[in-house]
Amino acid sequence: MNYLLIFLLEVITNMDARLLICDYSYHFQQFSTSTAGD
Repeated sequence: MNYLLIFLLEVITNMDARLLICDYSYHFQQFSTSTAGD
């Protein structure tokens, strides 16, 4: 079951890899900025 879930996540990630990477980078940048400001 876990392998199936991982497989589905892999497929979804591959489909939206670019969007996920951009979204993650954006949030990480926001997090880094807010942490540095604090």
